[in-house]
Amino acid sequence: MNEFLVYAYCRVDGTFYYIGKGNRRRPYVNRGTKGVNPPGDRNRIIILHSGLSEEKAFEYEKNLILFYGRKDLNTGLLKNRTDGGEGTSGWEAPESFRLAKKEKASQMHQNNLGPDGKSRIAKKAALSMNKKKHSEKDEVGRSISAKNNNFGKQSKPLRVTCIKTGATLDFSNSMDAALALGVSARSLRKVAAGEIRKHKGYTAEFT
Repeated sequence: MNEFLVYAYCRVDGTFYYIGKGNRRRPYVNRGTKGVNPPGDRNRIIILHSGLSEEKAFEYEKNLILFYGRKDLNTGLLKNRTDGGEGTSGWEAPESFRLAKKEKASQMHQNNLGPDGKSRIAKKAALSMNKKKHSEKDEVGRSISAKNNNFGKQSKPLRVTCIKTGATLDFSNSMDAALALGVSARSLRKVAAGEIRKHKGYTAEFT
């Protein structure tokens, strides 16, 4: 059954601090001192994807953690202590393991830089996730995911880049991007139009 979802916890400023996967109750469970707890304000708990198989939920979770990056590895914003996916729940890696993994990941990205100086690996993962999300089309070729989320009015495609990690994601519109990233759709459009340089750690361009 497709009963799994992927969720995010937001800081007061709207940035994500945790990405998780589980059933519909999981986002609201307090984990005490052994894990990352949900914010007190439930409006800062965002359901990013729902109605997923467990396999698909694991896939989205891993790709989102890769995109936003982990604080313990100095690659991004999240407090996640694993890369997500099956078999990682509740496990905290020792310091030596984390340092070795960080070095290996850094070297892997450095060995796979594109002409623009950005990691091909991070770009491929982000683009793959976005492509799969919008792979189901209606009878006239529009993304069913975008339609279901009522984003039809903001139809101009947008590419968003995380300044800290260099990873990029393509979105069908600015409203879709705003919901996924926890930022302002209007500000993203201003960045893409060249009116401002960046917004909450992101740059954007119309595609």
